[in-house]
Amino acid sequence: MARLSLGRISAALVGSALMQAPGMWTELAGGLQARAMWAWTSSGPKCELVNGVCQEGALVDWGTNCTPSCPSGEVPSSTDAIECPAGTGSQSTDNDNGWWLVCKSGPTCSDTRLIGVSVTCSAP
Repeated sequence: MARLSLGRISAALVGSALMQAPGMWTELAGGLQARAMWAWTSSGPKCELVNGVCQEGALVDWGTNCTPSCPSGEVPSSTDAIECPAGTGSQSTDNDNGWWLVCKSGPTCSDTRLIGVSVTCSAP
């Protein structure tokens, strides 16, 4: 007959108790949940035209387009729509499409992504 030591019995009881209450450990760890570290929920990422402004507004939301225009009667070198790239809010994909470099972590994206580098404004 195998001898059971007090240490082995204690370890088995503690292990059994731990397996019965996994939710307790989540609460003790401060309610940790599996989610993105950066979601930009209160202020979505925005793009800004390098030269001139977008007809849709000074800033456009990610996943939308910017139609170049120029101030003071100047003419843009192109009026083709420029995409403000969409993102997912996940570092694994937004790291690849450039948003992570602009926004970093946190609940808001305080910087704007510059688009339309090749568009210039000139006198008519």
